[in-house]
Amino acid sequence: MALLNTFIIIQEGRAFAPVTVQSERLLVGSSPRCSLQLNDRTVPSLLGEIRGREDHFYFQTLESSPFDETKSAPISINGRQIVGDVALADGDVITIGQSRVTLELKVDQLVLRVGYQDAVQALSGSDGAEPASADESSVRTPERARSARESQTIIAKPHPWKNRQKLLRLNYLEPSREKSKPGTEFNWAPTRDLALPWPIAFLSWLLLVIAMAALVTFLVKPSIFAPGRVSAAHILTQMSFSPALAAGSNSGSCLNCHTLRGKIDQNCARCHQAPGFHASITQEHVAAGITCISCHTEHRGTNFSPKAAAFASCAACHNDNNKQIYRGKTVHTPHGGSFGYPLSGGKWIWAGLNEEALKLKPEVAATWKPEYDEQTWRKVQFHAIHLYRVKAAKGITGIEDGSLSCSSCHKTFGGKFDRETPRQTCANCHNGYAQQSANGLIVEAGNPNCTSCHVQHYYDDYRWGDLLTESAKDKRQRAIDRNYIEAVRRSALAQ
Repeated sequence: MALLNTFIIIQEGRAFAPVTVQSERLLVGSSPRCSLQLNDRTVPSLLGEIRGREDHFYFQTLESSPFDETKSAPISINGRQIVGDVALADGDVITIGQSRVTLELKVDQLVLRVGYQDAVQALSGSDGAEPASADESSVRTPERARSARESQTIIAKPHPWKNRQKLLRLNYLEPSREKSKPGTEFNWAPTRDLALPWPIAFLSWLLLVIAMAALVTFLVKPSIFAPGRVSAAHILTQMSFSPALAAGSNSGSCLNCHTLRGKIDQNCARCHQAPGFHASITQEHVAAGITCISCHTEHRGTNFSPKAAAFASCAACHNDNNKQIYRGKTVHTPHGGSFGYPLSGGKWIWAGLNEEALKLKPEVAATWKPEYDEQTWRKVQFHAIHLYRVKAAKGITGIEDGSLSCSSCHKTFGGKFDRETPRQTCANCHNGYAQQSANGLIVEAGNPNCTSCHVQHYYDDYRWGDLLTESAKDKRQRAIDRNYIEAVRRSALAQ
C-alpha cells in the first residue's frame, strides 16, 4: 500500500480556508482535477507533481498533453530554472508563471502558500536572481537544495507607486471575453458545483404522494390497473346457473382473485366450490405443475370465454411442436391427431377410471368382480359407461328410452362380431361441444372434444348433463351429493 503524504494548501490574500490533502502525490496545474489548481491561463492543465519519498519531497515536471494548447510554463525554484526531478527544502519558493508557491517543510507534512507576483515581475519574468542551467537543477539533491537556499540572496527591486500596475486575476465566476476558436464553442463539460441538489426529503415526500395516489386509485377503481376487461361470466352480479358453479358472483371485482392471502389458483378453487361444480385437477396435471390459470386465462375482453380457451388449450399444449418439459416429461400430438380408440392390437390401452371417477359412477363401480384381471376390468368399465347411461347422439340408433345399447355401435354379433363400426361412430358423440350460455360453440362440430374422454373436473354437474339418461343423472347427482362434502373437506385441509 502506498504511503500517504500530507499537503496543506494556503491561498494567500484570499478568503479561503486552508485545504488539507492526504495523497501519495500532489498534482500541480490549471485543471480542476489537480489538488494544487493554479488560477493562471499560462499554466497547462497538468504541469507537474510533488511526491514524498524517504522523508523528502521532490518536484517532478510532467510532459504536456498533445491536446493541451498551453505549453509547459518555465518553472524555477529560488530563481533557478528546473527540469526533471528536483528535491525540495524548507523555505523554497517555486515560481510558475504568475504563481508563486512558498514551501514550509515540517516533520510529516508540507505546507504550500500560494501567492501571485506583481504585474511588473510577471511581465519582466525577473524575480531578482539569475536562472540556473538545466544541468545544475536536474541533479539537485536534498543537501544541495538546502545549501543553495542558505547561500542565495534575493534582491528586491523598489517599484514606485506610480509605476505599479494592477494585475487582473482570472475569476472562474466571471465570463471569458475571449472569442472561442471555430469548432470549440461546444467543447465544454458542465459541472454541478453551483447547482443545488434536490433535497432528499422533497424526493421522499414526492414518492409518498405518488404511492398514496396509486393506492387510493386502486381501492376506488382497481380496473384501471387491469391489463384488460374480464369475461362476461366474471362481471355478473347474480348467479345465472342452477345449481350454482361458484360460491358467489364476482361482480367484476379484482380483489376476489388478486389477494394477499393466497395465489390466484387458490382463490379460484376457493370460489368454485359450489353444488354444481367443484374445482379439481387430474393427478396427471397436478404432477405436471398445471394450475387453473394454465388453461383458463382471463383479461381478454367481455366476449372472451375462459371455458372455450380451456378446451382449445388441450390441442395447443398436447402437440409435437410443444418442446416444453413438464416435470421431466414432454407432450406429443395424441392419437395421431385424430380420435383415439381404447383398443389397439387386441389389448385395451385405455387406463380405465380412477378411484375418484368411480365414486361418481356407482352403477359402473358395481360391475366389478374379484375375478376380473386388469384387461377384463377395463373392458367392463368401458361398456358400463356407455350402455343404458348415455343418450344416443344424432346418427346413432338407440333403444326405446333413447339410450345406447350394444347394437348402437356393433351391427353384427357372433362369429362375425362387428369391431369396425364403433371406431367410425366415436365422432358422433365425442366431437363438438355447444353451450347456449356462451352464445356459440365451445368446440366446433367435427373437432374432437378431448374432455369427453379425458374428464378434468369430475364434479361438474353440467359436463354430460345433456347426454346422460335421467336414471344416470339421478345416480350421478346422488353420488356427487355424497362425495361433495368429503371433497370440500379435503380441499380445505390442503389449503
